[in-house]
Amino acid sequence: MAAMAACQCSMSALSLSSSSFFGQRLFPPASLSSPQIKSTEKPCMVVMRLKRWERKKCKPNSLPILQKMHVKIGDTVKVISGHEKGKIGEIIRIFKHNSTVILKDLNLKTKHVKKKGARARARADNQGPIHSSNVMLYWKEQNVASRVGHKFLEDGTRVRYLLKTGEIIDSAENRKRMIKERSKKTEEAVAAS
Repeated sequence: MAAMAACQCSMSALSLSSSSFFGQRLFPPASLSSPQIKSTEKPCMVVMRLKRWERKKCKPNSLPILQKMHVKIGDTVKVISGHEKGKIGEIIRIFKHNSTVILKDLNLKTKHVKKKGARARARADNQGPIHSSNVMLYWKEQNVASRVGHKFLEDGTRVRYLLKTGEIIDSAENRKRMIKERSKKTEEAVAAS
């Protein structure tokens, strides 16, 4: 008790005047300070935070982590879920950072283009991406959709094959055939235009 009374007495003896450090303001009043300099940068009032599941996974060098995919450009696939379920198409583009693919003439999204100047208003059909887990490799000759397996041939090359039929997808003959078909299509398109 006595110690408490002594402590209170010493605290009351300590007075904070306006000239002491504890009594001073951190910033001088606006009337005493020099004229304010306005910054050229506009302060960002809205801070947008992405949810944990919306953020892209990145490597230490800030580049996105690329996912391994079971399909490649030029593969024929069958859509196994979604509103395009059951349709068959060819992959024309792959996005590895979010594991999506674009199929030729499937998953069309309509975009309305506004009239501007001499250009008339129009509707443009764009191909939307489909997640790679919603497509399955398709073999036209046997009309079968199958999962993909990987194996090594006698010469040591790693190839993909269909698990249901055992058909090798990445053989040299198949690749050459795909390249020839693609070059014929581009030549026909150039000749037509």
